[in-house]
Amino acid sequence: MKDQTELKRLVELARENLQQGKPSEALTLAEQAVQLNERFPPALFLLGVALRLTGSPQASIKTLTEFLALEPNVAQGRHEIGLAFNTCGQITNAIVELKKAVDLDPGLLGAWRMLGEVLLVQGDEVGAAQAHARARLVSGVDPALKQATELFTSGRIGIAEGVCREYLRIHPTDVNAIRLLADIGYKLGIMEEAVQLYKRCLELTPDYHMARHKYALALSKQDKFEAAMVEVNRLIEIDPNNIAYKTLHAAVTSSAGRFEEAHAVYEDVITRIPNAVSILTSYGHSLRYSGRGEKAAEMYRRAIKADPSHGDAYWSLANLKTVKFNATEVKDMTEQLHAIENDSADKYHLAFAVGKALEDDKDYSGAFEAYTLGNQIKRRYSGYDSSDNTLRVEDSVAVCDNKFMSAFNTGGNPDPSPIFVVGLPRSGSTLIEQILASHSQVEATG
Repeated sequence: MKDQTELKRLVELARENLQQGKPSEALTLAEQAVQLNERFPPALFLLGVALRLTGSPQASIKTLTEFLALEPNVAQGRHEIGLAFNTCGQITNAIVELKKAVDLDPGLLGAWRMLGEVLLVQGDEVGAAQAHARARLVSGVDPALKQATELFTSGRIGIAEGVCREYLRIHPTDVNAIRLLADIGYKLGIMEEAVQLYKRCLELTPDYHMARHKYALALSKQDKFEAAMVEVNRLIEIDPNNIAYKTLHAAVTSSAGRFEEAHAVYEDVITRIPNAVSILTSYGHSLRYSGRGEKAAEMYRRAIKADPSHGDAYWSLANLKTVKFNATEVKDMTEQLHAIENDSADKYHLAFAVGKALEDDKDYSGAFEAYTLGNQIKRRYSGYDSSDNTLRVEDSVAVCDNKFMSAFNTGGNPDPSPIFVVGLPRSGSTLIEQILASHSQVEATG
């Protein structure tokens, strides 16, 4: 009885010290409690938390694993072990545990926020946006904004946009609503509007770091790399060791063609989190664009080893003309393809990779079958509507008649001199060439 009283006293003191921001004192008290009873769940939980906060995440994982063996359905325990995995760079494990936490307690705000952060590290922008949207839902927002957020997370983007715009008409300075509308624009590819909305968020709330992160991504999508790097550098100044900010730095500099700088950052990141498949794949893309195909293949293979169902890495590897899959690899890819039950980007990428491998082996029947499967899945997955596209073209033809176009018959230059377009990687030079060649008075000869 005396030991039980002392155990409860130590646990309560440890909890109070954690609440007061004294993790070292809490650690000592929690260790004493566990010595009295090593299977007392509250003591194990507090010890795990204190270990993480005092810089021992591996020991925290071990202790919290013992806690979860006794209490597997405690959401806060899943949240804490997710935080510890993230600190250790074990991003996949962190995502698994954080998802369990929010499944057990959908109102756990901190878990939703951290899930958004780690999904962003993995390169899952859509998942990160949805997690942050769910965080807004549980933080006590206006019912109208809550409805818009729910519509957005369920994929009903058009209706979400309408509700959000109506809400902003009444509440024009609500940064959460502005951010949501910016996210909608980003998802729809309307980057100019998204950029302006993210910028407005930051004017109202300069320390809204998630909005700044998306602002930098949107600027990069517009090829405004210098402006994007200004925002990236601001984030890194705030938190130099934030993996999401580092991967953003690498992605922006790679898109800008600053490959040496990008690759140095990627190397630093994969040293910290060696099995983050999306980062390994992104690094592979950057290496490929810089002409380092052999090193790119190495990164794609590392991604596949970390996650054998990661279709993008297989398809990217297949697209390297210097790579030919051996029989074992083709067998493994085929098995992975059939193991994925639901339509997804991973599945159609794997189907395309299998098709390419079989085509290289001159198994044209098998290749055609795999390509057909991949295209069928991508067709369903993409949401493309041919009738909608036809309607858009017909509307364009109806509007752009002779009368309409005659208003633009001035300008131009009749000079017959040749136009030379200098091709540069990822600069849009091919697009410029195609635009010029589409003119009725321009003949493409190169």
